[in-house]
Amino acid sequence: MSDRALSYVPLEVQMTTECESELLREPEVKREYKLTGPWLRKNRRLKTGPPFIKLGRMVFYRRCDLDVFIAAHRIEPGGRSPG
Repeated sequence: MSDRALSYVPLEVQMTTECESELLREPEVKREYKLTGPWLRKNRRLKTGPPFIKLGRMVFYRRCDLDVFIAAHRIEPGGRSPG
């Protein structure tokens, strides 16, 4: 058996073990997460936004990836400034 045959894992298994989450299209992300279309497109192009999946012209975001991305950008207030 080749190494490739041993390492093959079906996509649906990869998706459920890596991150059990539904795939959202850009309009759903805009509606549910209040992220604008231009912001999503710009950050896809710059590769600075949330992870995405591209199949042809279709772009998908995993809900769990969006949640992790947003949580990573949370800013905790440092408290009151001395004064």
